[in-house]
Parts: sequence; C-alpha cells; structure tokens
Amino acid sequence: MVEAALLRLVCRLQRNHGVAFISEAGARMMICQDTGHMPGVGTIPAALRRLEIQGIVTRDWCTRGSIMPDGVQAIEGCMLLCVPQARIPPRVAAAMSSRTRSERIVRGRLHPQRLHELRQRTRALAPPLARGPDAAALERKRADDAQRLRELAAQWEREERGPPK
Repeated sequence: MVEAALLRLVCRLQRNHGVAFISEAGARMMICQDTGHMPGVGTIPAALRRLEIQGIVTRDWCTRGSIMPDGVQAIEGCMLLCVPQARIPPRVAAAMSSRTRSERIVRGRLHPQRLHELRQRTRALAPPLARGPDAAALERKRADDAQRLRELAAQWEREERGPPK
C-alpha cells in the first residue's frame, strides 16, 4: 500500500544529487508526514523489494563511514535509492549517465580530511623495518659461530673421555 508514497518520496529526494539516500526509519517518518499513515516496521523493505523486482527502483546499501553524495559521512543502515524513470534535472541526468554505476555509489571511501590521520596511525602500527647487517658482517658472524662450535665440540670431547686411567 505504500509503493506510491514511497516512489513520490524517492523521486523528491533524488532531485538534488540524482540519488536518494535515506534510512528505513527516515522513510517511514517522511511517509507518515506526507500521508498521515505510519507504515509498519517491515513495510518499507517489502515495498522496496517489490519495486526492485519490477525494475522501478535500484537500491544499494552504504557502509558506515563512507561518503554520501552530498559529502556527509554515512551512518549505519543508510541506503541509496534511485528511480531511473523519474524526472530529474538535466544536469543531474547528464552527470549520472556519464558515470558507471560503481562510480555513482561510493562505498568505504574515507573522508579526505581523515586520510592524513589514517596514514599516521598505519605508520605507528607498522614502523619501517630496520636495515639488516651487511654481507661482510654476516660472514664474520658466521665464522665466529663456527669457531665457537669447534671449541665447544673439543671441550665436550675432553670432558667425555676424562683423564687417562
């Protein structure tokens, strides 16, 4: 019963950016404001599924922390809805058609101002590796270890046989 109201809402919301971004709770509240009827908890997802099957609406989920089309950071439970048949401004339609679907929907991208902070934290977790000793130092160490092993073997043999009887 809410498909018509939901389509009107999505078309109205996607005018500015070409994509409507909204949560299920927000959609329920806006439909209630428009129609005076509060949809149930499972009504909006069921209506969206029906509209998706018919090819009227496309829906994608935003990950928490990704950047929305208006530049704001997304919260959990936000979805991007698009009605391709809706009348949208020509500039928005031209911008949408020039990009692929994956370019229109931004997932997991960091806010540009937080990129510097992420790089600092990454460097703190994994400091650069210290350079190892050069080949000559390794060879000297190997020779010293071999000499020490020979001395230990000789000492062991002396102790094992003991003094002559």
